[in-house]
Amino acid sequence: MYRIVFPLTVVLLVVALALVGCGSTLGSTTTSIAAAVTTATTSAPTTTTAAPTTTTAAATSTTTTVDTSQEKVFVFSLAQDLATFQSLFGNENSPSAIYATLHGLLLKWQDTKAPSDRTAHLLSEWLDILRPMEKGYSQGVSGDSTGAIQTFTGIKDPAGQGTQLGRDLGDVAASLGVYDEMMRTYMTSTTMATTTTEAPTATTLSAFYRKYSGTGSKIVNLGTEPTGNIFILHLTAKKDFEAKCFDSSGSEVLTEPEFSNPDGAYDGRVGATEDTTKFQINTKGAWTLEVLPVSAIRVLAAPGTISGKSDDVIMLTGNPSSLKISGDPKDEFGNFIVDYYAGDQDTSTNLVNELGKYDGVAVVSGNGVLTIESDFPWTITAEQ
Repeated sequence: MYRIVFPLTVVLLVVALALVGCGSTLGSTTTSIAAAVTTATTSAPTTTTAAPTTTTAAATSTTTTVDTSQEKVFVFSLAQDLATFQSLFGNENSPSAIYATLHGLLLKWQDTKAPSDRTAHLLSEWLDILRPMEKGYSQGVSGDSTGAIQTFTGIKDPAGQGTQLGRDLGDVAASLGVYDEMMRTYMTSTTMATTTTEAPTATTLSAFYRKYSGTGSKIVNLGTEPTGNIFILHLTAKKDFEAKCFDSSGSEVLTEPEFSNPDGAYDGRVGATEDTTKFQINTKGAWTLEVLPVSAIRVLAAPGTISGKSDDVIMLTGNPSSLKISGDPKDEFGNFIVDYYAGDQDTSTNLVNELGKYDGVAVVSGNGVLTIESDFPWTITAEQ
């Protein structure tokens, strides 16, 4: 039995999948996790501020500094994920592969906090597109691929005939002075996302990223993750259970975090390594297992807050310096564990390991990954 860690490739793969969708593969690299997270935002550094504006009235000068860095991060991230979205309908992907990516995008963006009113409007438009299409593909419906592709004409020409989301995104990027940079990011991401190789991954990905369900104990043969990436396991169970993962040799592989074992129903997410090929569950009740790409990881951008009710894996962005962490178990014996994988480290730092109710703070050194093991509600606030 061995315990997994999140090596340098973890967040690099998060970045790659955010840029090019589920079918991408990265070559070897020595870039630190912190640098990789910076790459994800392309030319939108989180420490820059917009030029101050000066207003003069009655011989009095007032200077107001407007920090637009988070808006830039939002714009670039949305452009990248729109490119991923578009590529779904240009590579003849199977409905199950499309659903896996749509589901991951929806999980990410429905928990994203927009940094301003105008980006909140973009987020609302984006979710209005994602939700019905994700629902349609979850039911085996092909969806409106023609309408999906038309979404992007407005990004290329904000004043042209594109859809409202494309025009609005172009307008916001232009007002931030990053329209050309955003377009380079978008076009590069689109090109990468739609590039096929001699052995396209779309077919094998569609077989790997899928949903399983059953009642009672069972061993699920997941197969091998075709791109060598870590992935997310989203498990729901109606009754008490015990779950484990194994590699192809039959050795147990620990997830990160490990599955908590609550009394009663469960709905949580854990990270699994590329070595994981089998999932075992012992229970008397009904259960569902979703195998999701790493792009499904939830994101906490500083300053911001995220909440959950069970095990989870969280990506930290925005270069946070501290976290406020709280958990409220049903009884005094509830175990609460929070580990932090810093941007330049391959091993974790334990931030919380407590029984019972917890309310505290922790210093962190910037972007990274959090793993939360809990069977009760928790909240984490990131500060810069």
